[in-house]
Amino acid sequence: MFCVGTITHVAVAVPPTPSVGPEKLIARGSLSMWLSETALVVSPYSTSHATEILIGWNKRNGVLPLGLGCATSIDNGSTFVQQPFSPSAPCAPFVVGVDPMAAISPSSGDMWFGGLIGKTFQISRKAYGSMTLDPSFSTIINECTRNPDKGFLALGPRPPGRLGSSEVMYLNYMTTPTSSSTGAFASVGSIDAAPPIGQAWGPTYPITSDAGSTPRNGNDSYPVVIQSGPNTGRLVVASSNDVRTVPPEVSTSDSGGDPTAGGWSGYTSLDSFGFPLTSPIFGVGLPSPVPGAINATTFASVAVDPALNSLGKSTIYIIFTGRLMTLVRPARI
Repeated sequence: MFCVGTITHVAVAVPPTPSVGPEKLIARGSLSMWLSETALVVSPYSTSHATEILIGWNKRNGVLPLGLGCATSIDNGSTFVQQPFSPSAPCAPFVVGVDPMAAISPSSGDMWFGGLIGKTFQISRKAYGSMTLDPSFSTIINECTRNPDKGFLALGPRPPGRLGSSEVMYLNYMTTPTSSSTGAFASVGSIDAAPPIGQAWGPTYPITSDAGSTPRNGNDSYPVVIQSGPNTGRLVVASSNDVRTVPPEVSTSDSGGDPTAGGWSGYTSLDSFGFPLTSPIFGVGLPSPVPGAINATTFASVAVDPALNSLGKSTIYIIFTGRLMTLVRPARI
């Protein structure tokens, strides 16, 4: 029996308005010490444990680096304690650190903090529940013969079928043979829930290089690992194109970037996911905004929703900057 004119009302949950707390002063800069380029990791919310937070930042005097700052909290951010971080680099023992990077282990809750020390990437671990960083340091990659730049860390499940421990740490960074060329490389290393400092890391696998028709800027390549679902362990990297007039592009790997086991999926523009970039953005040399013109799309950051969406897939969120505007585009991987 059909009732003509009957309307069924479906209740739709309205997201609550975010509650923003007061600012918390972690570190104070000065005219001779500028603070910049922050890094942040936060432990998952729990009713039985306080939220833990790790924050990192650059310390500079103009263009002169003064080292890396780091602070931790294990009481929901009520108090922060600054942590010393001053490792020595093998090929540049008197160079201070720059470009902070941080990550958290989904399985153990351990946090990792590090940066670029001279021409090496070094990290230190903060065990879950501990306020302090381990005084030992692990050299991830030594690039004494090239010119490395900004690194990003990601941790997640090892891809199915890949040998080794259950969790993998990825370092994605740029390194160039000369200051005028660009190229992105990913380094893969396996870790346990409580990894030893100083363990060996795997080889570096190139994501792309200047040999390509549209080289990507590795300095703008940000990695994330899918934590659950049919694509558990998949590494996703969002990169900007050196042309800087097109949207960021996404590449994935189910082998940690290993070219002998599948390598990378190739780059796919965000436009190809069905989200055309039509918002007004200032283009290169244009006096007024025009639809779809992208300029200076730098530092595309990536986050993955730990819960699967209605299609049974993971949703990846990518944020990047255009001229005078910021766009967020979700991409289903």
